[in-house]
Amino acid sequence: MKKNYIMPLAFIIIYIGTFITTPKLFADTVEISPGNTSRKDNFHLIDTTNLLSVHSWHLFSNALHRDSFALRLSGVSVYKGTVHFTIYNSKHELIYHENFPANGMLWGNYVELTPKQQEDTIRVRLIRFFNKAAFIRPAISITDRFDSDNGDKAIWDEISSDKSAVGFMYSYFDEGFKAITYSKKRLTVVEYFATD
Repeated sequence: MKKNYIMPLAFIIIYIGTFITTPKLFADTVEISPGNTSRKDNFHLIDTTNLLSVHSWHLFSNALHRDSFALRLSGVSVYKGTVHFTIYNSKHELIYHENFPANGMLWGNYVELTPKQQEDTIRVRLIRFFNKAAFIRPAISITDRFDSDNGDKAIWDEISSDKSAVGFMYSYFDEGFKAITYSKKRLTVVEYFATD
């Protein structure tokens, strides 16, 4: 079977784009303050000792109302911490949740980094996690091809037929990444492409 390189190529473009865009972290304004829970803007950041929270709001499960995307880092240190990734809809209902080790954000290039560089790299990648370029519509374009090694055919067919579906692509561990979207048929977030 011929491999599909379109999705990995799209991820590489998104990843590179995070390093050449503005330092304002893809939002009109960025708020950095401990305990800040205001929602004045599309993005705010809370940074306290051993805790990093990143929030962003995007159209995802509903074409009219934005969902809340959030990352929360907890643990004894940034490197040994756990990242909690959640998505809540506009009704404040949890529609997606995933936990993963924070050091997975180093993507395999941590050997030559000092401990401080490792933690700085993790922080930067978490802050850039909700890059606007990571949100794609339609989730599956007409040029994308299904790869049985990286997805479920029934989910792929459903999402590819929905041109209003918004996909979100994110990386985890080495070269692995996931693409998720909201399934209007299943009324839940589904993974339509993933690599190890």
